[in-house]
Amino acid sequence: RFYGTALESWPVDDPERPALLLRYGRGLQHTEIGGGYEAVLAEARDGLLGAGEQSAAAEAAAVLGEMFRRLGLWDDAFEHFSQAEALVQDVPSSPSKAYVVGNLSRFFMLAGQAEHAIRLAQEALEMATELGLNDLRALAITNIGSARAASGDAGGLEDLEQAIAISLELTSPEAVRAYANFGSHLASLGELERSFAMHAESGRLADRFGFGELARKVRAERTWELYVRGRWNEGLALADALI
Repeated sequence: RFYGTALESWPVDDPERPALLLRYGRGLQHTEIGGGYEAVLAEARDGLLGAGEQSAAAEAAAVLGEMFRRLGLWDDAFEHFSQAEALVQDVPSSPSKAYVVGNLSRFFMLAGQAEHAIRLAQEALEMATELGLNDLRALAITNIGSARAASGDAGGLEDLEQAIAISLELTSPEAVRAYANFGSHLASLGELERSFAMHAESGRLADRFGFGELARKVRAERTWELYVRGRWNEGLALADALI
C-alpha cells in the first residue's frame, strides 16, 4: 500500500522508479491471489535493464515467472525463469543474485528437477552465507531439504528442521514455506499428526505475515486433513468456500 501510494506521485522518468516498481511487485507477489501485476514487474525489469542493473532486473523476471507459475502457465513461467538465470549467470555475488538463484532453485524443485534445484540452492546458500543474508540461507536450505526429501533422501527432513529454526530465530516469513514443505513430506511418510501440526503452524504464520496466496494454499490442504479425519461436512464447507 505504501509503495503503491508512492508510485502515484513518483516522476515517471526518475531513475529510481524501476527499483521502486520492483519492491512494489514483490509486495504484490505475496498479497495478490493470482496475477494482475505483470505490467508493474515488466516495467521494473525493462527499466532496470536499461540502467544496467542486471541482478535487479533478474529479480523482476523471477517474480514474473512466479506469477505465471501460480496461474498454471508453466511455459510462460520458465521463459521468465530462464531470462532471470541468464541475467545473473556472469555477475558478481550480491543480495539480488542470491535472491534470484535461491528462488530459481525453488521453481526447479517444484518442477521435479531435484538435481538442478539442489545445485542452484547450494550456490544461493554459499552467497547468502558470504553476504550474511540469513533469510536467504533459510530459503536455500528449505529448497535443498525439499528436493532431497522428494528424492527419497531422509536427510532432507533435517534440512527442513534447520530452515525452520533459522527462520524462527529471525522472525522470517520463510518459516511459512519451511513448515508447509516439512508437513507435506511428513504426510508422504505417513506421519499425519505431525504433518497436520506443521501445516497448521504454516497457516498461522501465513496469516500473520499477510501472505494471501500461501494462506489460501494451506487452507486448501486443510480440506484433506478434515477428509482424512472423517470430518467431511467441515471439509466440504471449507472446500466450497475456497472455490
